[in-house]
Amino acid sequence: MSVIEITKVIGDHCHGEIQGVIELTFDDRKKARLKTQTTDGTDIGLFLPRGNVLPDGFIVATEDNQFYKIKAKKELVMQATCDDWLTFSTVCYHLGNRHLTLEIQPLTLLFQSDHVLADLCKHYNLKIVEVELPFNPLNGAYGEFGGHSHNDGLDHSAEHTLANKVTSEHSH
Repeated sequence: MSVIEITKVIGDHCHGEIQGVIELTFDDRKKARLKTQTTDGTDIGLFLPRGNVLPDGFIVATEDNQFYKIKAKKELVMQATCDDWLTFSTVCYHLGNRHLTLEIQPLTLLFQSDHVLADLCKHYNLKIVEVELPFNPLNGAYGEFGGHSHNDGLDHSAEHTLANKVTSEHSH
């Protein structure tokens, strides 16, 4: 049986019939080239543009518009919880300064297993447990899907040059 080649990222919806579901871990959703299967066992090859993360629920397609839905697969992650918003915000600040991939929920953080991060959370008295859940971290302020873009046809290079200068002057 041949491998179905997925070459296009459609977005969060489509106007056609979904042919199947592709369950992927967060690390696999970052890959542009991957051989995998749909949940019903159909062989799939991803040949997508590099540098993006496929969000849970996004639609991908073949060249002839056969649509497939991406689903975040359950994986082992660390879950850090507390009942105090100030403590929670402080921990988010410290983890955010490390440019980590985090899923943020009300008074709950999810992150890939890392004993150093778990220790930091414990230092602030967050409860840490390892759980198996779909991992859907934030895509970052300037991520491709749903992030910072200029599709207005205008030149914004001067704005970006200034922003990069200010950022570099204030970086550690």
